[in-house]
Amino acid sequence: MKKSPKVIQKFDFSWLKSPDVVAVFDALNSRGAKVFAVGGCVRNTVLGGLVEDIDLATDAVPEEVIESSRSANLNVILTGFDYGTITIVSGRRHFHVTTFRSDLSYNGRYPKVSFSKDIVKDASRRDFTINAIYVTRSGEFLDPLSGWSDLINGHITFIGNPLKRIQEDHLRILRYFRFVALHSGSGFECDDSVLSMFSKELTGLNRVSKERIWYELKKILAASRPLVSITAMRKSKVLQYLLPGAEVSQFGQLLEKEKVLNLKPKFINRLISLNQDLVGTWIKDQPLMKKEKGEIATILKILKDESSLPIKGFKFGELSTIDSILLSKKLSSGQVGNSTLEEIRKGAEERFPLSASEDFSKYSNPSRLLGNEVSRLKKLWLNSNFKLKRKELLAMIRDPNVL
Repeated sequence: MKKSPKVIQKFDFSWLKSPDVVAVFDALNSRGAKVFAVGGCVRNTVLGGLVEDIDLATDAVPEEVIESSRSANLNVILTGFDYGTITIVSGRRHFHVTTFRSDLSYNGRYPKVSFSKDIVKDASRRDFTINAIYVTRSGEFLDPLSGWSDLINGHITFIGNPLKRIQEDHLRILRYFRFVALHSGSGFECDDSVLSMFSKELTGLNRVSKERIWYELKKILAASRPLVSITAMRKSKVLQYLLPGAEVSQFGQLLEKEKVLNLKPKFINRLISLNQDLVGTWIKDQPLMKKEKGEIATILKILKDESSLPIKGFKFGELSTIDSILLSKKLSSGQVGNSTLEEIRKGAEERFPLSASEDFSKYSNPSRLLGNEVSRLKKLWLNSNFKLKRKELLAMIRDPNVL
């Protein structure tokens, strides 16, 4: 029997009552518009997840949305105006408000749209049934395409013809895998016919920006249950198309180690696990943050370091060293435990006993000679596994005048 995602029976609609949300509903309702929350905020409410972004759908056309919002002294951003989406700023939140639409045509990413007053037509042009569940401001659900059943049973189902949906917008290939990673039931298996369609539409991903691709990849990799998605991405060749040479075997091993140590998933670790030798090439010209690229470089450096765990902890810090252990090909999940973490933590807490400013008074500070001498003594200290004491190290300091 397939297990379904846990459904919260008493829904937390506190976000609907927050002043920022109420202000937007009030502004649009003031002129008779119908307004509904839709998408991720609805999915997460049903499944008990965190509600962050709140997207709204309305029968008001964009011009009416703008006029109503400005009349209520709400700021308006027109970025998505041509596609029927207006961003309203209320308090600290940004709300994407989209007019009910009936799509005319796509070019593989961006639609030419016509507007509608019909919520069923609006639902029918969406990508997946779980994204076509609407909620009123009072917390009443509207489910025109039976998305509720798919959501509570953990099924990810395209609306209408899957191939048509994919060809309309190839980003939906990655959105499919994201929703599988986030919302599928534990017994869910991706439809082979859908995966075959993805395989035939790979080049369509070239129309999707690097930023959007990496946004989806991060969400997939950071999900609580990503293995079914990553495995299906490899089967459909989507994974290799985006990350040439990616493999799944070590990815599964990493998930096991995370489970053993009860660690939160990290996108960076999971990316590296797909191929340690190629990850540097993958990220070279991709829109990752400088900090993320730096963390990847550090982990790869630690993986090549042959020092003991405590010394690695001292040299590279606790967190980065733990990341490297999760990615070590030499250690299976059965060989990694709390004792491993304790060894790393012990090393990270060690402090070199000498001070360059106090204990090397014969040396000019700063100077190359001072740096070399500190490095020499620190190496001796590390080679002793932190056993050399301050007094012993002080006796080993060389006179700079005889070097």
